[in-house]
Amino acid sequence: MQYYKNQQIQVDFLKKVLDINPSSRILDIGSGSGYHIQQLQQVTPAVFGVDIKKPDCKVDNFIQGSVFSIDLPMDLDGVYLLAPFFGKDWDRYDELFAKLSVSVKSGGKIVLDVFNFNYYPIGGGFKDFRVLKKKIILSDFVRESQAMVCNRLIKFDDWSEIKNSIKWKVFSMTELDALLLKYGFKSLQSFYDYNVHDVVNDSQVLTKQKRSMLLAKL
Repeated sequence: MQYYKNQQIQVDFLKKVLDINPSSRILDIGSGSGYHIQQLQQVTPAVFGVDIKKPDCKVDNFIQGSVFSIDLPMDLDGVYLLAPFFGKDWDRYDELFAKLSVSVKSGGKIVLDVFNFNYYPIGGGFKDFRVLKKKIILSDFVRESQAMVCNRLIKFDDWSEIKNSIKWKVFSMTELDALLLKYGFKSLQSFYDYNVHDVVNDSQVLTKQKRSMLLAKL
């Protein structure tokens, strides 16, 4: 799927799987443009956002900084992490779940986007591009033995450019399940394409599609 093909589909998905209502307390980690916060704050005012950059949209309850270095809101009913916004810190799950185990209340839910990099053989990969309002992002993903590397070129509308390289640890689902249990979470279900009717089953685990895992605090 194209990741940003329809952000409203993502918002509708989050409303449903996180059971968002006027009394919900929700955290958006990696807020990006702020669109999701803006839309969800029409349901409940207690939607908080965290990102290293300020969002484009005007939103309340935004905290600028890294999720790993700031104090998170407490008594959260729901959290969502839409993976591309998570950038170079994508694979710091151990630290992430440790922090969320304190902030999420028992029975609270998390939507965590996961790419199955195990699908790609060592040396394999794929190329991707995104055309945004003021920039084009060209990405070349290559699978190493224990990591996925993304070499990225960002070209801006003033013809300037930035090159960077991001590396993520490749997790097996067994490793991820063990980390969840360590910090008091469990996996409930996984979905493709932000569609509550497109549920992942065991025979689909090794497809290359990104999936959204729905987790719960025990």
